[in-house]
Amino acid sequence: MMKAKLMLMCAAALVGGSVASAAVVPIDVDLEAELYGDPGVQVNMTDGAGFSGSSWHVNIPAGVNKLFKWVAWTPEGGPLAGYNVGDIENISYYTKDGNVSDAKDWYLQIYTLETGSGDASSWFKNRLTTEPGYLSQANAGDTDDTWVKWDTSSADANTKLKFYSQASNPASALDFDALKVAHGGEAIKGLAINSGDTGGGWAYEGSISSLEVAMNDGTVYQYSFVPEPASIALLGLGGLALLRRRK
Repeated sequence: MMKAKLMLMCAAALVGGSVASAAVVPIDVDLEAELYGDPGVQVNMTDGAGFSGSSWHVNIPAGVNKLFKWVAWTPEGGPLAGYNVGDIENISYYTKDGNVSDAKDWYLQIYTLETGSGDASSWFKNRLTTEPGYLSQANAGDTDDTWVKWDTSSADANTKLKFYSQASNPASALDFDALKVAHGGEAIKGLAINSGDTGGGWAYEGSISSLEVAMNDGTVYQYSFVPEPASIALLGLGGLALLRRRK
């Protein structure tokens, strides 16, 4: 289950001679629940990128269903509830691909709330997907097993996140400013990460770390990928035991 920590860390930034506060909200995305098509996720607590020291790693063979994980589901409240797509300032995350030449990678989807008019599905209005590998943005200069930061604001076209809807295709993917013009007024229903393919059409191996969603109001949601709470507790007990042995 995804658990938002209660503490907010406030960072002050000097903007145009005035001070603006950014509320950084750390969130642990764990393996306890809401994980679909689980192909066997390995959690590495010492190999991460960006603000997090941990990551999830999958090695999905062909014929095995993809991994799908909600990191935000607004009908139940929590992160991103009450926001529209246009309220997002920036999205970024890191991946480490086991085979950069296969044009596959972890991908992220924004689901918007159905309105009863022009909905793409009975349970969502639009599904907006950014899929770096499939969009062939990746990897001319990349090497296998190397962390890459994907960012909607990247100045490098090779690492800039672009989005396409279920009604379009990757060839017509929009950068984030254009996406907000087209879909900015749509309420966010959910945010999900994925790896692999529905129905197990293709294999994939790689890791994900440090998903960050920054909002126009200054709130920054920072998602770290960790084990289920019981495993975290065991890791903590193991660390205490080690400290006791050292005394």
